[in-house]
Amino acid sequence: MGKLDVSCMRHLSKNDYRVLTAVEMGMKNHDLVPTDVIVNIARLRHGGAQKYISNLHRFKLLFHEQKGYDGYRLTYQGYDILALHTFLQRGLVRQLPPPPL
Repeated sequence: MGKLDVSCMRHLSKNDYRVLTAVEMGMKNHDLVPTDVIVNIARLRHGGAQKYISNLHRFKLLFHEQKGYDGYRLTYQGYDILALHTFLQRGLVRQLPPPPL
């Protein structure tokens, strides 16, 4: 089992989290969420959404696959980062402990 790398959270913007949430919501009805569905749920312009999608893919929070169409799904790390962000927004978590030596 790998360790959760939360260092990417400092590089994510509000719109990155909107796209992560949109992918999570889209996964209720799709195995791979099409880009158009992500854009509609996140309510971002198509060009703007693609920038955020590629940023999240670079941090390995989204998995990309082409099965007749471009589709994305959350990785386990993407779920964890989204959950931590939600906990931080609600004030349930203030700080993460440093990694063990």
